[in-house]
Amino acid sequence: MDASPIRQAGLPTGVHRCHPWLPGSFFVSELSTQISAFPAPLPGAFAIDKRAGRSQCAQRMSAGAAVQLRGVSFSYDGPRVLEEVSLDAAPGRFHTLIGPSGCGKSTLLRVVAGLLQPDSGTVLVAGQPPVHAKGRQADIGFMFQEPTLMPWLTACDNIALPLRLRGMDRAERTVAAASLAGRVGLAGFLDYHPRQLSGGMRMRVSLARALALSPRVMLLDEPFAGLDAIRRDALNEELLDVQQREGWTCLLVTHSVPEAVFLSEKVYVM
Repeated sequence: MDASPIRQAGLPTGVHRCHPWLPGSFFVSELSTQISAFPAPLPGAFAIDKRAGRSQCAQRMSAGAAVQLRGVSFSYDGPRVLEEVSLDAAPGRFHTLIGPSGCGKSTLLRVVAGLLQPDSGTVLVAGQPPVHAKGRQADIGFMFQEPTLMPWLTACDNIALPLRLRGMDRAERTVAAASLAGRVGLAGFLDYHPRQLSGGMRMRVSLARALALSPRVMLLDEPFAGLDAIRRDALNEELLDVQQREGWTCLLVTHSVPEAVFLSEKVYVM
């Protein structure tokens, strides 16, 4: 494994030693001049495909993506945070965005979610612009860095909040919330308020709430960053288990290379 392009991309050269189960063909060999100029604005995302054991530029990825970006740029009334970013996220697969603070990872998630409008370029989620995807049975779920729970609501009512906003009657959404709580390991805690739950349990409530409308695409913005290492590792395992059972497409933002490699089938270096 040639370590020099890994250094150019800002990744620690020991990552492969931390994960000996990675296939021997896992390498970075097509680092473009724009990527090696990191951390300058990138004309795309560089992808490391763990499943295929190969690397490639996002513009050359396969069709049929659950999330598709083409030439997306964005700025906050100043220098561009995103510059001509293109990537494809395949259906049912776990993808991660890594890079230094300020490179636009969280901004990119918000553009995909339709919370921010790009200056230029095309964003499609399940074949539709995000604003349309959000209107069709919530194809998009979003987990923020903080659980953002309503402190006056129980775990059950927090999980059921999206269903309440959709007009579902109380009895039906209570049953649905109980089912969701069981799927994330919260059975028995439905009557607890956020102040009575640990940090990890509050994040599970947040995950269950994000799953309430059965999204096709889940966007995760460093949801476990504030937790200790042991709890974070445990929740990462649970998150991966839920994703594999539910089959939704995932885009995760993280600063942790080990976390990205553990969870993801494809890693985008920004």
